[in-house]
Amino acid sequence: MMSNFSNSKIYIFGRSTKRKQRIIARDFNVNNPLLTHIAIGLYQQQELRIYNITNIISNPEDSALRIETIHEFIDLKDIEYFGIWEIPLNNVEINKIK
Repeated sequence: MMSNFSNSKIYIFGRSTKRKQRIIARDFNVNNPLLTHIAIGLYQQQELRIYNITNIISNPEDSALRIETIHEFIDLKDIEYFGIWEIPLNNVEINKIK
C-alpha cells in the first residue's frame, strides 16, 4: 500500500468514529455527516507521515500536534471507516508545506 503514495502530492486523511459522530459530525459537517476527524499526510523520505491534531495528550508538556503513521491514525477502538484523498502539487507548493 505504501508504494502508491507520492512525494508530489498532499493527502487528506479522514476517519469516522462512533463516539464523535453524534457530537461533531452530524451537526457541523456540510458534506459528510459521518466524518469526525481529518489530517494531512505527506510522503517524505520513503515514509508516509500524517500530521494530526488531537485532544489526547499523554504528557501535559506535549503538543497537540502528532506525527503518525497510517496505522496509528486509524488504530481506534470505535473507528467506522477512513478515507484518503490526494491532491497533486508542484515542487514549489510542496516546499511551502514542509
